[in-house]
Amino acid sequence: MKTRLLTNKCRIKPNKQQEDFLLSQLENCDFVYNNLYKQYQQDLKEDLENHIVATYKNEYFYKHLEKLIEENPKLKTTNKHVLVDVYHRLLQSINAKNNVLTDTTDKHILRSFKIPKYDFQIINSYFHHNNQRFKLRNFRKFDGKILHAIISYKRYEWHISIVYAINVKQLPKTGKAIGIDLGIDHFATLSDGRTIDMPDIEYYNDKIRNCYHKINQTIPGSQNNKRLKIQLQKNFTKKVNIKENFLHQLSMELVREYDIICVEMLEIQDILVNSNVPNKNILENDWQKFIRMLDYKSEFYMKDLVHIDRYFPSSKRCNVCGYMHQNMPLSVRTWECPSCHTKHNRDVNAAKNILNEGLRSINKH
Repeated sequence: MKTRLLTNKCRIKPNKQQEDFLLSQLENCDFVYNNLYKQYQQDLKEDLENHIVATYKNEYFYKHLEKLIEENPKLKTTNKHVLVDVYHRLLQSINAKNNVLTDTTDKHILRSFKIPKYDFQIINSYFHHNNQRFKLRNFRKFDGKILHAIISYKRYEWHISIVYAINVKQLPKTGKAIGIDLGIDHFATLSDGRTIDMPDIEYYNDKIRNCYHKINQTIPGSQNNKRLKIQLQKNFTKKVNIKENFLHQLSMELVREYDIICVEMLEIQDILVNSNVPNKNILENDWQKFIRMLDYKSEFYMKDLVHIDRYFPSSKRCNVCGYMHQNMPLSVRTWECPSCHTKHNRDVNAAKNILNEGLRSINKH
């Protein structure tokens, strides 16, 4: 068994008092992040002018954090360990940029903060923190060691993500393998002939377009303008949630059912440039997100995911005899092999070729 980290993300609907408390925590985190960042920029600029190679580590930020807390009593309403995590996030960002001095006018807005495990409790689907109690919606019970919780605010919605470690058991072996061709006509075509379509989200696309149209007719900053922007964000959230739910369920179903999953790697930018299909239709499919889900879930449950090179000619090769069709535009959806006279559906044939190539690469190794 392997130890893995999982996240249990639940939506909460705080009342006015609770929301004010959560917003004050975010504001304090913003204040600390931006002040520490500004102080770092000033010190780095002075060091560069004096030709000093300085390293900025935990001690440097902790010292300035202590000073900020002393000078700003409002920060004492936030758990100190929450603020310590803020400077850890800043330090990670600085290390990622290799101490490159950026524009001092940058202002960062944090949308989440981390709570240590000893500062909250979960009792009967309720999250208790700082004398506040939040009902966890769609809470799933779990057996594992809680590490921390993250409270986030996005698109006018609050979520609590509980991060915990569990010992994962390997899923039962099925002895089956599958090839997946991701396409335009259908979200995915499997090598066994099945086709899978993305759920219909046109209803929310229409509502989003209507919101944009109405927003353009209102005065910026007016109450109607603010109300419509909130409505727009909520429609975006519902649309994203439907798509992510579909991707999670499909990826988990495939990982449970098959021991070997073969999928072609896609370069979205090349497809956008070379395809006659509208860019919106390609971007709506979220192929890359689906492949990432397959990637970590297959590793998580100890299944094999095989990535096929994006230049592999899966659509133009006959999966029966190997004949290569030299000229086949995207408009051709069915074709007959001149060599063995097998009639092919373009997507099913591609999925079968992806499966064969994946099995060949596994046997090769």
